[in-house]
Amino acid sequence: MARPCLRLSDPHSLMPRDGRQLPLSTWLVAPTSRSARAASFRREVEIGGMHTRVLAEQAAAVDPGRLGKSVGFLSFDEIRRVDAALRIVRDL
Repeated sequence: MARPCLRLSDPHSLMPRDGRQLPLSTWLVAPTSRSARAASFRREVEIGGMHTRVLAEQAAAVDPGRLGKSVGFLSFDEIRRVDAALRIVRDL
C-alpha cells in the first residue's frame, strides 16, 4: 500500500512566455503520518476523514505517475497551517 501524502505544488504551474500552462514533470509532496510525534513543523490536518500530520520536513519532488488518486482537499485554515510549517522547515 502506498504511503499517503499531501501535494504541495500546482501540477500546472509552469508558464512559458506565451502564457500557456504546461504540466510539471514532478510535483512537490509531503508525506503524512498518523503516528508521527507532534512538532511545530508537523501540522495536523484531516484527509479522507482521518486526522494526520503533514511531515513538512520530508517534502520532496516526485514523479506524478507514482501517486495514487486524490482522496480530498484541505480547508483554507489547514492550508495556512501547512504553509506556516513549510516556512519553519525552509527557514523562510
